[in-house]
Amino acid sequence: MTDIDVQDKGWFEEQLRRNPNDGVLWCQYGDLLWETECDPAQCVKAYEAAARLLPAKDMRVRLGSALVKKGDREEGLRLICESVEERPRAYGYAMLANAYLACGMFAEAEVAGRQAIDCDPESADSHFVLAEALRKKPLQAIEAYREAIRISPEHQEAWEGLGSLLASTETTQAEGIQCLLRAVELDPQDVQARGYLANAFWRSGQTAEAERQYCKAKKADLQNWHVRKWYSEFLDDQGRSAEAERERSEASELRDGEQRDQTLKLN
Repeated sequence: MTDIDVQDKGWFEEQLRRNPNDGVLWCQYGDLLWETECDPAQCVKAYEAAARLLPAKDMRVRLGSALVKKGDREEGLRLICESVEERPRAYGYAMLANAYLACGMFAEAEVAGRQAIDCDPESADSHFVLAEALRKKPLQAIEAYREAIRISPEHQEAWEGLGSLLASTETTQAEGIQCLLRAVELDPQDVQARGYLANAFWRSGQTAEAERQYCKAKKADLQNWHVRKWYSEFLDDQGRSAEAERERSEASELRDGEQRDQTLKLN
């Protein structure tokens, strides 16, 4: 979380202490927790309070998504499906697709993504989530990412997804690098996008620029084990075995710690 997010979280918590029966506040607080990827259990509690205090407002998509993230997949998916069946809409189906993706259910995510597009063909987020579901079918995924960008030229996640796929193939590597440069331009703090960019520079033989991007990614988030692992592989390739081993060891510790944290949250 950024300093601004922390301040916002503190402001909401103070307001909720003063106004514990304000359902709108609880909903807004839940949205903040969701957007800043805080503890999903807190997010669930906020949305449950909002649902209780705002019975006329359909909170099932929000609550269901938070439940899936918390680990209660069956109940979360049930709530989202129930909501979109009663009131089909692009937002609901896109969130359902995201929930399926979180559960590793790619075929179901593809179906939900296409249903979202049927509801609103000009929804960039719907095309984006379909692309995410289609990543094992690269040509179709690339087409869906491009459509998301056509609709919303500053859709940062679509630039990142498109770039990561294009950069993985030699014939489209140069275009992939340009897409990833656009992604990090739109969000310089996106560590994953910068890691993909570093990998692309490495694969294209631009090792100095690759190392610069790895170092920027590490500086932005030392806890990202994916980037640390990629950097260790890069260092191995450069013959810098001692540095590579140190990065690999730290990446392994971070990954194991993340898995322990997830297990504790699920329990």
